[in-house]
Amino acid sequence: MRGSDRRTVVVLCLLALVALAATGLAGGSTIARNGYSLAVEGSVDTPSVTRSFDGVTYEVDATARVDPGLVCVTAETPTDGAYRVYAYNNRQQILTQQRAEGNGTLRIDLRDADAGSYVLSLTDDGVHQVVHPVLVRGYEVDASVPDRAPAGGRVNATVETRHLRGAGAAAVTVLVANDSATRERTLTASGPDTYAGRLPTARLAPGNYTVYATVRGSDRAFGERELLGFRAAGDLRLTRHTGTASAPATPDTQSTRNDVLLPSTDESGTTATETPTRAPAGTLVVVLLAGLAYRLARRRE
Repeated sequence: MRGSDRRTVVVLCLLALVALAATGLAGGSTIARNGYSLAVEGSVDTPSVTRSFDGVTYEVDATARVDPGLVCVTAETPTDGAYRVYAYNNRQQILTQQRAEGNGTLRIDLRDADAGSYVLSLTDDGVHQVVHPVLVRGYEVDASVPDRAPAGGRVNATVETRHLRGAGAAAVTVLVANDSATRERTLTASGPDTYAGRLPTARLAPGNYTVYATVRGSDRAFGERELLGFRAAGDLRLTRHTGTASAPATPDTQSTRNDVLLPSTDESGTTATETPTRAPAGTLVVVLLAGLAYRLARRRE
């Protein structure tokens, strides 16, 4: 890319970020690996998860949320050599690509992209060095969740959606996650474009979590149900349960992003345990003495 062209791209991307800030889509979380990195406009930080793409495993901790158009991408490489940034659709087919050299800003053409899940890959010498998930929004999503709740109970959640483009929703979910556990709950329709549900937290340890509201389609993309919309709904702090009848929640470190919880067997998510009662020592002495006196009285008869 020539110097004048690169300056034009940078200016256009800055203008795009100003416009995105007005819509709440601005951002640019970076995913890095082996000295390579990709930062995409509209990115939202997500819990770090392992994803496999084209036979290679990557750590992913951000997802870009964009509308169809030219998407600004900042690429960094350990050398000044040439590389390519590819955009793959949900069938892992190449939608578009762009060649660049050294660190810089590119514009990836997603103007004709349907709503759904995509992956950007920075490829050097034919090897995928770093990948970045991208969602082309099919739905606008808003959510209402509490910022604090006792661990072991249930969290009420309400999600409102607005269809923007493309396929219809197959499921609306609420996902609670941090770096050690992730749980997801499918909500039920409670009105036009409104969904509600109660998320059990019995298997989540006390601590800080982020709540995400997602709209998922019927197709699968990159190993999970395709995203059509999502929003980071806010932070949730699960506090320790102070009751004496319930056992503390056991940390669930084996959860996956696609793990949909089944309803708990009771409202609290915990089970009360009966404990045998031990009589005071003085009571036992009185009972033994009373029994001995009764036996002596019978002998005298």
